[in-house]
Amino acid sequence: MYFALENRRLMMENVLKIIEKELSIDLNINETIDNRIDVAHNYAALENHYGRNLVIHRKGATRAYEGKIGIIPGSQGSSSYMVKGKGCKESFKSCSHGAGRSMSITKAIATLSFDKEISKLNSKKTLHTIKSKQDLGESDGAYKDIEKVISNQEDLIKILVKLISIATIKGKNRQRKSKKNKK
Repeated sequence: MYFALENRRLMMENVLKIIEKELSIDLNINETIDNRIDVAHNYAALENHYGRNLVIHRKGATRAYEGKIGIIPGSQGSSSYMVKGKGCKESFKSCSHGAGRSMSITKAIATLSFDKEISKLNSKKTLHTIKSKQDLGESDGAYKDIEKVISNQEDLIKILVKLISIATIKGKNRQRKSKKNKK
């Protein structure tokens, strides 16, 4: 978990440095990083619930301790939410950590309409990186409706801010060519 935490910290630091340089502003990077909201994707942690020390594995979920600030991201082009946990004991003080998939990457590529997904993003004037049918595995249509996901967990979280996407950039998974294949 600490390796991933340090990776996220370094990525944030590098992005902030680029923003500072490009906009000629001082973001006070160290203070910004110290006050970040950090949400791990999948992890296990030793926690005490119902009077017992337990290893809680969260996959598709994140901590929603009472008063803890978090973010629940949507998909490409949908809204995301800044939330505050309510500390619901029955959920082991957890909430979802995102919209969640409604279909696999393979199914999304095979069934979603490239033109329709592009049109949805363009109509919202959202900057995006969907350039081919292969990119549809991460498009909005491959994920659950974030509004329904949020409304289904009102007992777990309090909404602080609804964030509207203006840009969505998804990196590419590129396979490295072996020396044998470079010929």
